[in-house]
Amino acid sequence: MNIRLSNKNDHSQIRALWEVIFPEDSKEYLDFYFNVVMKENQVIIAEDLSKDILEIVAMLHLNPYSINNEKEHLKIFYIVAVATREDYRRRGLMRKMLNYAEELSMEQNVDYLVLLPADERYYKPFGYQFVSKQYNTTIYTEKYLNELNNQAYTKHISNALRFKEFEKCFLNTRFENDEDFSPMQTPELAYRIYQETRSENGQIYEIDGNLILLYQFGENKDPKIEIRKIYYNKNCNRPIENYKKIKQFLLHFANGRPIIIHEVEERKVTSCFAYNRQNTYDCRPYMMIKKCSNKKMVKNMYFDEMV
Repeated sequence: MNIRLSNKNDHSQIRALWEVIFPEDSKEYLDFYFNVVMKENQVIIAEDLSKDILEIVAMLHLNPYSINNEKEHLKIFYIVAVATREDYRRRGLMRKMLNYAEELSMEQNVDYLVLLPADERYYKPFGYQFVSKQYNTTIYTEKYLNELNNQAYTKHISNALRFKEFEKCFLNTRFENDEDFSPMQTPELAYRIYQETRSENGQIYEIDGNLILLYQFGENKDPKIEIRKIYYNKNCNRPIENYKKIKQFLLHFANGRPIIIHEVEERKVTSCFAYNRQNTYDCRPYMMIKKCSNKKMVKNMYFDEMV
């Protein structure tokens, strides 16, 4: 078994393996990933040398990010799509790929490895530890319909941002937590975020400098809205009033449908929506991190990007 970095000739096999291991991902999403993300990331692969034709049987993707943290600029690899073909599991391939990822990080002066674990038991033996939580809240908006008070927000509902509009706002607005282990706002990241959102039929809206990434599901049966990410405008003199604007937009947009909000800071959700026991609240450990440099260990982070 050979562990190495992939090249362009391996992309078709990597995609085929992805389609087998992660069948829930759509063709549109994979088109985005392999046309955009694969241009700048690195993929560690395991290939079986015993076959007449070399087969890629496991993979680990290293997606690079430049990070702001307490006025420092850091480099990280975000580990995604760690997968082994079923008939090659329990042979230590993941251990070898994780060790190789750490070696590459040290060679390339990467400060941290970050991942969102499917099962943390795989990663704790390698020194990864949780440094953030995710608050997943389902808001039953019909309970708040009596709070709708500004029909001006209805004009935004039909005005999802085009890429240039999103890019301009993303690059020229300071967002909350922008120095708390969060990605640097670059044109490349703006393009990646926009294309990923659109690949999954998501939309992006701007409300007074706040950027809201949302998805609509089940239009005819069990309709709901998922808020994957909100970039909160930092240049507001009255943050509570800013949260109220976001709430009003979401209530208008939902029009009685449930809203699922994913957030790594509990106060953001509670500032927008007061506690209601009829809502559903869930908190769980989220991102894990491993230090690869002499930088101090991160105790908490706001990083919650998708790929």
